[in-house]
Amino acid sequence: MSATGSGKYEHGLRGMQELADAVWTPGSRWHPGELAWARSQHLGREPDWPTRLWRQGSTVLAWGWVDLPGTLYLQVRPGSAELVGEVLAWAESVAAEALSVLVLDRERHLVEGLRANGYVESISDGPFFRRMVGGLAETPDVLLPKGFTIREATDLAARTELHRAAWHPSRVTLAGYTTVTRAWLYRRELDLVAHAPDGTPAAYCLGWLDSRGRVGVFEPVGTAPEFRGRGLGRAVCLAVMARMRGLGADTVTVLPRGDAAYPVPARLYAGLGLTPIGRTVVFTRAR
Repeated sequence: MSATGSGKYEHGLRGMQELADAVWTPGSRWHPGELAWARSQHLGREPDWPTRLWRQGSTVLAWGWVDLPGTLYLQVRPGSAELVGEVLAWAESVAAEALSVLVLDRERHLVEGLRANGYVESISDGPFFRRMVGGLAETPDVLLPKGFTIREATDLAARTELHRAAWHPSRVTLAGYTTVTRAWLYRRELDLVAHAPDGTPAAYCLGWLDSRGRVGVFEPVGTAPEFRGRGLGRAVCLAVMARMRGLGADTVTVLPRGDAAYPVPARLYAGLGLTPIGRTVVFTRAR
């Protein structure tokens, strides 16, 4: 087994995605599409994101990603749970402050590994994310206001500006979004934009499928402020769901905020038939 830094940024991401793809279950924190978006959207963040992969031959067994000064994300194959301690030791050596580790509460091998290494769970009603999952056996019809249309994102500059408007303030740039479109598993046919009658981009949903084409994820979804309240977010998500189903997927998932202070996204996805099955929790070392 070898442990290496991420090397080229794109190479490190691909290895992380491959592990996420191999071990995905509905209780996983990371879908490979979520990793592609999280790691590709902001160019220039690499110095703030120390990353290491643990391999056996060409197979990635674990990875750790520190978001400086001290937040750790990690993934470890269930059969290699002993590596949790190694990932923690490495992360503690590069973090600039006491480490906080974010996992999904259903990742039992990670939870147990954290506890075995002296970390304790911190439950809070403050900001957290909730894993929601639904089936694709049926998808409701897409209903749009008169004159609105849904098309694939071909104008990346306009697509970037739509994201920036929906998530203001945003650090996503055209160069960053272009990098997203070059990530493994990106599919233009799942990057859909709702347009107003005059052609103005109004809402979008970017979907990703795992390598087997069975599990799709929304990451991200947004509506420009002036177009909110018209059902466009729902419509464009349904359009992506229909395309996922047409490509053979049977499951869709998303990880929106789950706390009471930010209820709208969870309501949107519940209305699409997705149900919550787990939430993120934070572990810190016991004092």
